[in-house]
Amino acid sequence: MTMQPRRRVRRLSGLAAALVLAAGIVALTGSPAAAHANLVGTSPSNGTELDGPPDEVRLRFSERVTVAPDGVSIRDSAGAVVDTGPAAVAPEDPSAVVLPVPPDLPDGSYVVSFRLVSADSHPVAGAIVFGVGVPAGSLDNVDTDPEDPAVAAVFAASRWTSYAGLALLAGVLGMLVLCWPGGWANRRARRVVVVGWVTSLAGAVALLLLQGPYSAGRSLAEVADPTLLSATLDTDYGRYVVARMILVAVAALLVVGWRAPWSRLRTAGAVLVAVGLPVTWMGTGHANASDNPLDRVADVVHLIAMSTWFGGLAMLAICLLPRSVSLPREEVTGAVRRFSLLATGAVVTLVVTGTYVAWRRIGTLEALLGTDYGRLLAFKLAAMGVLLWLGSMSRSVVQRRYAAAADPVPELADGTRSSRSKRREARAATEQERSARAQLRGSVRLEVGTAIAVLAVASVLVATPPGVVVTAAETLAATAGPVLEQVSLDPEEDPTAGVQVLVDPAWVGENRVVVEVVRSAELAGGTSSGLPNAPNPTASPATQISEFVAVPWDVPEVRASFVLPGSDLGQLPVELTRTAPGVYEASDAQLPVAGDWRLELAVRTSEVDSHTVQVAVPVS
Repeated sequence: MTMQPRRRVRRLSGLAAALVLAAGIVALTGSPAAAHANLVGTSPSNGTELDGPPDEVRLRFSERVTVAPDGVSIRDSAGAVVDTGPAAVAPEDPSAVVLPVPPDLPDGSYVVSFRLVSADSHPVAGAIVFGVGVPAGSLDNVDTDPEDPAVAAVFAASRWTSYAGLALLAGVLGMLVLCWPGGWANRRARRVVVVGWVTSLAGAVALLLLQGPYSAGRSLAEVADPTLLSATLDTDYGRYVVARMILVAVAALLVVGWRAPWSRLRTAGAVLVAVGLPVTWMGTGHANASDNPLDRVADVVHLIAMSTWFGGLAMLAICLLPRSVSLPREEVTGAVRRFSLLATGAVVTLVVTGTYVAWRRIGTLEALLGTDYGRLLAFKLAAMGVLLWLGSMSRSVVQRRYAAAADPVPELADGTRSSRSKRREARAATEQERSARAQLRGSVRLEVGTAIAVLAVASVLVATPPGVVVTAAETLAATAGPVLEQVSLDPEEDPTAGVQVLVDPAWVGENRVVVEVVRSAELAGGTSSGLPNAPNPTASPATQISEFVAVPWDVPEVRASFVLPGSDLGQLPVELTRTAPGVYEASDAQLPVAGDWRLELAVRTSEVDSHTVQVAVPVS
């Protein structure tokens, strides 16, 4: 190797080392895993002052969730836990959680703390506050995310370990089946598989045991708590990790029977593990939160391509290319050339599936630049760009040097060669292969170092909310909330009469509807005229109706129904109950889908007079 290539290798080595260092900093200093399901609405609303205790507390999120052990609780102003029934996911809406509230809840300020688990296995933590008969208190001194930093750090390390185990076990087995069948008899190859097996098993066991404390906000001391473990096993996450452990057990049979003569069965087992292990990651990450089957397929294929490429690189660096390895030239050449073709296919697959996954999880250019997930993805793409460049260098070496090394030695015109000529040409071929191996060894080592950096960033990405989730949650949070409107019953004949309508929280599922028929204070001896004043925008949704400057009008009857224009749902009647003069309420009006709904009201003001009004109700 000349001085110029050596200087190039040193420069590339520095670049790879910088990438590994940067990725390590990202992995170690990255923020704790944030919730991938975001709170988009509550009932009662945060900060509400209620006249009496609510029947339930309902929390609605941007994706489906499960309830962690003791995941939702109510505390009074003294910090004492209120005795309630268990929280549960709403049967009609897997993205909502309902906590029953005792009917004899005394007046006071209460904090609802929650820590749930989103569909992609990450915790959702927070708190809201409401008051009964008194103003709601403050959340300033409430710890809304009681997470143990030690659990988060060990959990992140376990994710990286599991990724490494996936490459060293599934990827190496794929390399043995497709590129290097002779490796089954190689001691170094067996050691690599054993390391991959131990790493995969340790990572799977750690992830299974840590998920309970991680989700419930507990400490490392509770890692073996049977209640937490049982809750984990009852989720998609737990079931997929158990399936991973079963496949790792199958791989143990391959290790034990490494030299067994049943090669076909061994090959079938290796293929099962190489393809099955990436499938088990489908239920423990972002793909599990998607209802699109193509997202899951793309995620699995992406992992298969990644493990195949990275595992093959590990085999080249450890078993085929080191100076201390004395393998037949033909065996090394054949394995290297076959892996070069396999790696090319893996790279193409990674680019295609990675582009699709990035598009699905980023959504917009603003999310790429304005979210943590987008910035981490940009860093990963930069590292992948370096890795692809290094891979192209390795492929160039294989095409130029190993193709020549594999060419047969030409014979003389009469079909014979002298012994001296044979020896000279054999020495030249051996030296050529040795030189090609040395050059390839340098580029492969750089690829391995960069691959470690990519895996480190990937382990952080899987714990970061996708950009599309963040922007969608922000949109939902901006549009979600109670609808409070006032309309005139008859603006031409009687502009002093109207209705005030509250739909809270105006979301899919159960809603509270309050209709109050009012007349201006002038008719009751006041000085104002026209419809009541607009509501106070700073008032809580549950008390805004009472803040209108108006008096109730005790009409004989009010009927209501919801209509979604352009749909086939028809009219959805609302069962209103008269709760006070002129006030009609329904606490369980169901809205099945989001959209621009319309509340149609029929108000009968006398035996012969009736008015029909409509109120727009956007539902998120």
